[in-house]
Amino acid sequence: KLVKQPDSTWCYHGRKIKKLSLLCGGTGLAPAVQIARAYINSLAELPELPEGGLKIVYAAEAHGDLAFVTAFDNLKVRFPKHLNYYLVLNRPPAGWVQGIGFVDLDCIRRNLWFPPSDDHLLVMCGPPIFESIMCKNLATLGYPGEQIYSFAADP
Repeated sequence: KLVKQPDSTWCYHGRKIKKLSLLCGGTGLAPAVQIARAYINSLAELPELPEGGLKIVYAAEAHGDLAFVTAFDNLKVRFPKHLNYYLVLNRPPAGWVQGIGFVDLDCIRRNLWFPPSDDHLLVMCGPPIFESIMCKNLATLGYPGEQIYSFAADP
């Protein structure tokens, strides 16, 4: 579905994708890391860096659940203008400066690609209850179904 083209650009159902959002909860981060690596590494193959890039929101219970953050840090070093991520914790440690609680409408608006556009795809991975709540939030924000891929909804 999300396919890297021979020219190192990306397409989803025939639409060219320049802006990729990953909305992850819990164990849904594992496939997101692979998508992020593939997307960011493909930028290195391009003669000129495109507009757009990758934005990630990851929700977890506690700081100890942030297993792959160093992978995102390493990718961000290579392409600082093309990768941003925001972490949301239910039980943050003292001094935590990113999100606290749950991913809400404002968190999505501020930290993922918004408003929706034809060159955007939002990939969602997480427990079914997370994806169900996020689908409702995305619909409220006006994201059309063809711009969203949900691992839970994939047959």
